[in-house]
Amino acid sequence: MALEYNSNSISKAEKVFEGSCEQAIDWEVNLPDYCADILRILKCTVTPCVVSSKISGDRACADGNAIIRIVYCDEEDNICSVEQSMPFSKFVETGSDIEGALYVTAKPEYVNCRAVSRRKAEVHGTVRFAFRINKVMRKDFICSVESDGIQTKGGTVDYASVSACDCKQFPISETAELPRDYLPAQKFINCSAVAILNEAKIIKGKLLLKGEINAEIIYCTDKNKGECVKFDYSIPVNQVVDVAGVSDDGFADVSLAITSCDISPREDADGEQRLFDINLVACAKIKAYIKKDSEFISDAYSTTGELVADYENIEFYRHAQSVNDTFTCTNKFDFSSVSAQKMQAMWFGSPEIKVGEGNQEKLCGKVPVNFILTDADGKQIFCEREFDFEYRLRGDGYMLSEPSISLSGYTPTAINNGTADVKAEFVIYANTFSKEQKKVMASARIDEESGGKKNTTGVVIYFPDDNESLWDIARKYGTTEQAIKKENGITGDNVTVNEPIVVPCS
Repeated sequence: MALEYNSNSISKAEKVFEGSCEQAIDWEVNLPDYCADILRILKCTVTPCVVSSKISGDRACADGNAIIRIVYCDEEDNICSVEQSMPFSKFVETGSDIEGALYVTAKPEYVNCRAVSRRKAEVHGTVRFAFRINKVMRKDFICSVESDGIQTKGGTVDYASVSACDCKQFPISETAELPRDYLPAQKFINCSAVAILNEAKIIKGKLLLKGEINAEIIYCTDKNKGECVKFDYSIPVNQVVDVAGVSDDGFADVSLAITSCDISPREDADGEQRLFDINLVACAKIKAYIKKDSEFISDAYSTTGELVADYENIEFYRHAQSVNDTFTCTNKFDFSSVSAQKMQAMWFGSPEIKVGEGNQEKLCGKVPVNFILTDADGKQIFCEREFDFEYRLRGDGYMLSEPSISLSGYTPTAINNGTADVKAEFVIYANTFSKEQKKVMASARIDEESGGKKNTTGVVIYFPDDNESLWDIARKYGTTEQAIKKENGITGDNVTVNEPIVVPCS
């Protein structure tokens, strides 16, 4: 027999697909006429840029380009560079049509480069693409029963339930101009951009993202031989994103990153390369939540028939705090093995984050750092190191998604006795949750074949055991707590061990 009951639900974002594929990099770079000959290569990088991604039938697809940049020295040991772009279109088979939010990351596995002549270089490597699809999965549970004769025990719980899971990309384009006290750019060494999220706010069913994009451009100029110049440019972000399912009484957990960075120098009206066309693609990984509170049933029985119920242990997460913080770390680097005397340039890669044990309290990770140095003879040297960082959360809590950690700036000291200190500032944006596990009733029905409750006697004289409650006794004999209280004049919820009570059974 079906029961009349009310139900509620909790939704979570769950991974429904994960796959990967590789893109081989076999590229021949021919120097343009305006580039000096290659004496030796300092560094070759491959930066994959995912411009767009989508789910198409039973495929997860990603399109973009890989930017190949070679930094080298010419015959006069000046720093030079050349850049080319290789398009790609990759996909993985999902096995079936899957709906959900698609997340794509691309990372070089390895890169090798060699000069085959003064005007030509060969680049070989591999880029790995990781595809993940998340979907909002709903779990229903019974919060109250309206059918007669059903006795229930439970409580209340407040929790955060996922209302939307999405991945949104949006372009950012701007032209930056060098200040007049900067020398014009001649040779492009490196460019990068990081997204810093300051606020993610839901307004009128839309998600407002506020923050900034920090672009870093490192170049050389012929008018200052051998010296590298670093130019920082900030682009404000004030982006409105449409996300189905967001609610004004909820909140959003967002990670913002740059998936494509294309920065090209060009000449101004005076013929000097003082302008930079910045074309970026930002990707916001979004989980939106609504705050709910609900009753739940942890135990139940029927006084009129045999109740068949299924119970599940469900983890309920309650929003604890929003973290929007900055922190600094300092690392010491030893360059004595290469006899470095001066730091010409340095730039950071993308942070790799590792959450501490138990997904709580501590975040740590590392960032690759690239250095161009000179030795005592003025020879250019390239070195790569790792910068370690650590951040401790204030208060307890679990993170249900990867936090957004961005490098907002760094300051190196001069090389002294072969070593240099680098101080870096990071920005973290995250949400933490407390966790509580509850046993809840997931489904229930009356077993029609049981024939209903059949009591062989009207009353039972019962001697309660230690730790036995009125609920336990009433459940055992198919009666109610109220009936036992009335029969024995009990006002509280406790009984005395080994003192008899009368249990009405009909």
